[in-house]
Amino acid sequence: MVSLFWACFVGLQAQNNTAFAADKLTVLIGKKTTNDSVQAFLAYCGNAVGVATTNQYAYPLRGVLVETNGEQVERITLFNQQVLWQDVKFSRFAEKLFREVSFDDSRIVVANKLGKATEMIDQAMIYAFDGIEVSFYFNKQIQKIVLAPQRCVKGNCKEGYGVFVSRAGDRYEGQWKNKIRTGKGVCLFANGDKYEGNWHQDKPDGQGKMTYKNGLLREGIWEQGTFKGELNLRNNILADLLGKHKTDNKVTSLLAYYEKAYDILPQPFDYQQYKLHSQKLILHTDEYGFVQRVTVNRGGVQTYLPTLYNFLQHHHDEKHISNLLGEPDKKIELTDSLHKRHTWLYKDSLVVQEFHFSHKKHFQSLQLVLANPHVVLHQKPTGECIKGNCKNGYGEMKTQFGLYKGHFKQDSFSGKGRLNYTNGGYYRGWFRQNMQQGYGYRQWKDRSNYIGNWKHQLFHGRGTMNYANKDRYEGNWKQGKRNGYGKMRYANGMVYMGYWKEDKKNGKGILQLKSGKRKAGFWENDVMK
Repeated sequence: MVSLFWACFVGLQAQNNTAFAADKLTVLIGKKTTNDSVQAFLAYCGNAVGVATTNQYAYPLRGVLVETNGEQVERITLFNQQVLWQDVKFSRFAEKLFREVSFDDSRIVVANKLGKATEMIDQAMIYAFDGIEVSFYFNKQIQKIVLAPQRCVKGNCKEGYGVFVSRAGDRYEGQWKNKIRTGKGVCLFANGDKYEGNWHQDKPDGQGKMTYKNGLLREGIWEQGTFKGELNLRNNILADLLGKHKTDNKVTSLLAYYEKAYDILPQPFDYQQYKLHSQKLILHTDEYGFVQRVTVNRGGVQTYLPTLYNFLQHHHDEKHISNLLGEPDKKIELTDSLHKRHTWLYKDSLVVQEFHFSHKKHFQSLQLVLANPHVVLHQKPTGECIKGNCKNGYGEMKTQFGLYKGHFKQDSFSGKGRLNYTNGGYYRGWFRQNMQQGYGYRQWKDRSNYIGNWKHQLFHGRGTMNYANKDRYEGNWKQGKRNGYGKMRYANGMVYMGYWKEDKKNGKGILQLKSGKRKAGFWENDVMK
C-alpha cells in the first residue's frame, strides 16, 4: 500500500490537471486501487499525511481525502480551504467542480445550477450522478463535497420500497420507514448469508428465515438480530384438530383427557362449541360435526401454545404481535356497546390465524380457522350403507353426519337427496361432493329455515331466510352473506328494501318504519349517510 499512495509518476505535474476535475473523479468510485486511473490520481495528489487509519489517506495540499475498503475506492472528499481534519488543515481543491459550481456557492446557488437535490440529509444536499452520490455540505458556502457509491439503487429507501447496497456490500430489498429497514425485506449479506423476513429498527426482528453460507437454516422469531426460536402456529396439536370430525381419535382423545369435564353448547345453524379447561380452549364444530375453528384465550396460551407463550409472557399488545409476525393480511375493527375491538388475520392456503385484541390493544385470544372449511366434506362419508347403491346410484346411508337418503356418485352425496343431521335439523335438495350445492331447503333445530341457491355449503344466489327471531330476508346472497339487492322484514315491523354488502346495508335503500314513515338514502355499513 506504501507504493500505492506515495508513488509519483514522472512528469505528472506537467500534465493537464483538468483530467482530475471533480466530475471526472466520479468514475474512480468503486475501482480497484491498482487501477491505472486511480494510481494516476493518487500520484497527482502527492504524499499522504496525517493518516488516521489504514484505509484513510489525506492529501491536504490538494484538498483531498481518499477512503478505501482495502481493495476499492469507497469515498473521495474534496475540501474547501481552511477546513481541519485530524488536526490537518486542507487547502481548497483547485480543480473544476460540477457544472460551474464553485466552493463559494450557497445552497440556493447550487440548487439553481444543479436543480433540486435527490435527497436532503442534515446539512447535506445529495445528488445522484451515474450511480454515484455527490453530497454537498454547507456552512454558508460549500465546505466539502463527498463522492460515494449510490446506496439506494432502486425505489424509495426512505419511506416505501427500495433496494439498498451498503458500503460493506450487503444488498437489501424491501420496505423502509424513516430511512430504516422496517417491514418485510430480503438481505443478501456480503459474506454469503441471506435473511428474508421481518425487520424492525434496521435489524431482523419478528418472523424470518436466515440461510447461512454453510447451509445452516434458522427459521422462526428474531429479536433485534438475535434468533429467539421457532414459532409456527400451524405445527401444533391444535392446528392438527382442524378439519377433524368430532368422532376422530384426536378429538375424542382430547375430550377423554378431561373426563367429560367440558360443556357442549348449541350455536346458531346447529353448530356446537366444546368448552374445555374453564373455557381456556374451545372447539367449534359445524353442522356436520367437523372442527372448523379452535380458540385459545390468553389464559390458555401457556398450556396449549407454549411456544407462543414464550414470546407473549412479557409483552402481549398489538405492537409486539406485529413485531413477531409482521403486518397482518387483514385488520378488522368491531364496535360493541362501549369499545372498539380489533382482529388481525394472518392467512395461508390452509389456515387463518385470528388474533383478537381488547380496546386497549392487548391480546385476548387466538383462533385457528380452516381457510376453506368446505374442503373437509370432500372426504368419503364414514358409515353404513343400509339400502341401495351408496357408491354410484340411489341409496340410504347412516353416517357420522346423520342419515342420508338420495343419490351417490363416487362414494359421495351427489344429486338430489335428504340429510337428517346428527346435530339437528335437515336439508333436502341438491348435493355435490357431500355439500349443499344447487337449489335446496334447509331447516335448523331452532326452526329457522332457508330456501334458495347454495354453493359450497353456503347461501349463494337468490334465496329466502326465515330467522329464529322472526326476521325474514328475501334477496341475493354471496358466500353465505346478504349481498346485492334484498328485502328485510324485521320482527319489530320495520322493512328495509335496498342494497347489501357483507351482510350490512350498503348502497341505495329505503327503510320503512313501523309507523309507515319511510327514510330513503344511501347506506354505508348499516348507517344511513
